[in-house]
Amino acid sequence: MVVIQCPHCSLEVELDYGESGLFDCPHCGEEFQWGEIDEEIDHKKPTGSDSAMSRVPRYFGIVFVVGAVLLFFPVLIALLLPVLFGIFVISMFALTPIYIERRQQRLISTARSIQRNIKEIKEYELD
Repeated sequence: MVVIQCPHCSLEVELDYGESGLFDCPHCGEEFQWGEIDEEIDHKKPTGSDSAMSRVPRYFGIVFVVGAVLLFFPVLIALLLPVLFGIFVISMFALTPIYIERRQQRLISTARSIQRNIKEIKEYELD
């Protein structure tokens, strides 16, 4: 066992003797290099902006999405509300005459059935 200090948090990290390469600190989670890096590992390691993105915790993506939704949700509502209200008003103007016509037909039908019932009652009383 070899005990070394993490270059990021300066806490002790135990490694097996003879190991080398890239390691993650068990205390702070940061990646550090110890010894020589194999060519295979070096080629697999992301470079440039990919390397910087690998250091960003995964929850940053979730926080970004939630923040974007919370930021743009009121804007989306503000843009869609007039459209939805316009659709509502137009549909009310279009459907109101249909509703009134059906209601009048129902009232006329009800009045005719009442008249028919009154006529039957009068005929029954005359007999």
